[in-house]
Amino acid sequence: MEIQKLYIYPIKSCLPIAVAEAAITECGLQYDRQYVLVDLPEGEAGELDVLTIKTRSELCLFQPTIDGENLVVRNTHAPETSLTVPLDPSPESLAAAQRYPITLFSTSTVGIDMGDEAAAYFSAQLNVPTARLCYIGRPRDPHPMLTPSVDGDGKSKHPMKIRFMDVAPMLLSTTASIDEVTSRLPGSRFTAAGPFDVTKFRPNIHVAVPEGTPAYDEEFWAEISVGEEKLRFDCTFNTARCLSVNVDYETGKQAAPEEQIYKKLMKDRRINPRFDFKPCFGRYCCCSAMGARIRVGDKITVQKRNAERHVDGTPRREIDANCTDV
Repeated sequence: MEIQKLYIYPIKSCLPIAVAEAAITECGLQYDRQYVLVDLPEGEAGELDVLTIKTRSELCLFQPTIDGENLVVRNTHAPETSLTVPLDPSPESLAAAQRYPITLFSTSTVGIDMGDEAAAYFSAQLNVPTARLCYIGRPRDPHPMLTPSVDGDGKSKHPMKIRFMDVAPMLLSTTASIDEVTSRLPGSRFTAAGPFDVTKFRPNIHVAVPEGTPAYDEEFWAEISVGEEKLRFDCTFNTARCLSVNVDYETGKQAAPEEQIYKKLMKDRRINPRFDFKPCFGRYCCCSAMGARIRVGDKITVQKRNAERHVDGTPRREIDANCTDV
């Protein structure tokens, strides 16, 4: 097995950037989801609204690209205008900027305002007069359910944090699983030219598995090693999905009912007992090798498999006892 694709999503809910290699940071892959869009409240008593693809499908029209030390953003429906922001904002600019409290999935962080030019661009493009682009101000802890603890005390085993990801640092998927998803949409324009676009599931690491590997085999993976350095990745949780997977990248709207993959997955992919009414695709993972790099083509080996498809919230020693060394 090997890494077929690596993806980062510098602005949460916007289109991905495929990269040849990526550094592992304390918050997942470098530059992944370091920006988020928010809508400021009206008046001091209002609540800030985080803009995501779950409720604003048109966010999938924004394509970021890396140009030197900058991130350039264009709306695919209006490419004649663009926005440029730094990949690494200077400490001086961040220190002087407005800050906002941001909550995602019951965990809190701080968003640092990237200024009026960015706000004007997104306000005009989204028709949201009070839109602001924010940079991550303080990393958040991953959801404890997704990171098994060492001693069963509820503390994360991993030193990893998260930026504006929903709940976990990284997500992996496999070619066998996306091929199975593709088979559910025969004749669809979403599958006419090849497999269903896996980036609608937002993976960071897309793994090419050998022919004959069962679809969703990754749901049993407990530990994998990556590359010549055999970097250890702990695979922690089968990912429950939301209606955002139905988005149409061409229109910026939800797909037509007959082409919505979410409903088709609901038939038999509700395999996570924590989320009885949500289908699953992909597996969350963590890696403690801060500063290491992973690359397209890196070999992947499954080192440990869980005996059951779903394991979470379990002390690490108990998980290891139920694993099979491969």
